[in-house]
Amino acid sequence: MGKVMDSIKRAFGGSSRKKHSFLSVGQSWSPVVADKFRDYDSFLEAGTGSVWSTFRACDIVGNAVMQTGYNLIRKSDGEVVNNDRTGLADLMEQPNSVDTFEDLLYLYTHHIKLTGNFFLLKDGINPITKQPEALWPLVPSRMTIVPSESGRERIVGYTYRVGHDEIPLSVDEVIHFKRPNANNPYWGMGDVQAGTGLYNDFINRDALNNNFMKNGGLPSGVLVNEEFEGDEAEWERVKAIWGNQYTGKKNLGKIAWLTGKWNFIKLGLTAEQMQAIEKDKQNVSQIFMNHGVPLSIAGMEKAANYATARQDYVNFKRFTCYPLALSFFRKFNREVVKQFDENYKIDFIVNGLVDGEAVVREYLPFLDRGVITPNQLRDLAGLPKVDNPMLDGYYINTQIIPLEMCGFANAFGDTPNELQENQVESAGGDADRLAEEVAAEAEAEAQGEIEERLLSLRKSNGTRDRWNGQG
Repeated sequence: MGKVMDSIKRAFGGSSRKKHSFLSVGQSWSPVVADKFRDYDSFLEAGTGSVWSTFRACDIVGNAVMQTGYNLIRKSDGEVVNNDRTGLADLMEQPNSVDTFEDLLYLYTHHIKLTGNFFLLKDGINPITKQPEALWPLVPSRMTIVPSESGRERIVGYTYRVGHDEIPLSVDEVIHFKRPNANNPYWGMGDVQAGTGLYNDFINRDALNNNFMKNGGLPSGVLVNEEFEGDEAEWERVKAIWGNQYTGKKNLGKIAWLTGKWNFIKLGLTAEQMQAIEKDKQNVSQIFMNHGVPLSIAGMEKAANYATARQDYVNFKRFTCYPLALSFFRKFNREVVKQFDENYKIDFIVNGLVDGEAVVREYLPFLDRGVITPNQLRDLAGLPKVDNPMLDGYYINTQIIPLEMCGFANAFGDTPNELQENQVESAGGDADRLAEEVAAEAEAEAQGEIEERLLSLRKSNGTRDRWNGQG
């Protein structure tokens, strides 16, 4: 099988006359031209310039996801693969001649959040091993799904459009990452499509402001002469004198001296316009919220305190970044890693994507009561499991002893519980008898200490009397 990318590269250069449109699934399975923010091109444009807050939000999430660490491990023992001979490690280090693996993660985040879909082309597939030579990202707006004729919601192929050419792709050549879509089993749903009204409002307000400035904007005031009787040339001369003497930086703060009946009417923003400015700020905040980015993370607002800032960070990592990384690596393991070695697995490091402190605080009592193993606790906290039988066992904290026994231990290093059992056994197995003997010993020791104290006081008093007699 020839390389698909060679065909795509040959097709580049031609410009399509048709507008890229929303790739909906209908009876004809063809693109349908729709309104603003109802096609994949408009979704991608929202994140690449037309809506700055969308790009900023996707950039923040993309940078966080691309920093996710990962290890190539063996599923059988959980050990990291240090000397891979299958070629998978080289493929992950350089998926293609242009991108790094981190670049793919960053682009994956943008495509998923903007359109709900991300496509990877497996180029140069070996017909025997099914292993690809390279992985290339594809633009979602140029993809078309080819469903089965039976109508059982099964995909039998894809078509990638470049200029006027359409390149057929098989299911084995394409990895389709997508978000669930309750209304469409073939295409995922992105953030922009879910918030169409929000983005249309932003674009319309931005277009209104641009047209307002293009058409001259609003003057700061109106100068009215009620007695002017000159011609147009005289009027232009008066305007030039006014501009030279009272406008610009050099004339800032000057007082205008005029003759005749002149009135200056100052213009300003109306209440509606001021409300529109506040609406724009609210709209930007809602866009960040739509992308799952707290305003404190985006730098739009300051957190009230450290606890609030930390909680925003934890929620951002847990509910925005972690699901994206989890979805990507699970799909990648099934579609790519499995072709190189059935025992291989890409294990991404969730430490930093989950709140390890909260996990340990919540699950540590289960470890102390033998409910979970230490390795299970490590997995919940985002740490890799250790191949040690001791860490796969169940343990219980037996150091629950009476307060009176704390700190006791015999010369053989017995624990307090073992020491107590030995003492009960020496007392004939009667715990009450042991308690009485312990109490009697404690009372005898206390009585002995009192007698020793009194004796020392008597001795000190006798010595003092002798010194007084000599004096």
